Amino acid sequence: RAKAEQELTSALLHLEQEIKERGRIQLELEQSAHLLRSFFDASPDLVFYRGENHQFLGANKAMEKLTGKKNEELKQLTPLALYDEQTARK
Repeated sequence: RAKAEQELTSALLHLEQEIKERGRIQLELEQSAHLLRSFFDASPDLVFYRGENHQFLGANKAMEKLTGKKNEELKQLTPLALYDEQTARK
C-alpha cells in the first residue's frame, strides 16, 4: 500500500509540474502573439493573410484603413468582396 501511495504522489507531482509548464508555455505564446500583432499593426504596408479558400484570416491596421473594415469584418470576406475581379485575382 505504501508503494502505491508513493507512486500516486509521484504521479500527482509530475502532473502538477506538467500543468505549470503548460501554463508557462501558454503565457509565452500569448506574449509572442501580442508582440507579433504589434509589429504587424505598426507596419504602414498592407499586410494580410488568407486561407485556402482565399478568405481573409487576418489583416493589419493599414488594411483596415484602406478597406474601411475592421479585422473581424475582413475575416468574413474574400478579395472578390472588396475589389474588382482583376485586382482580387492578383
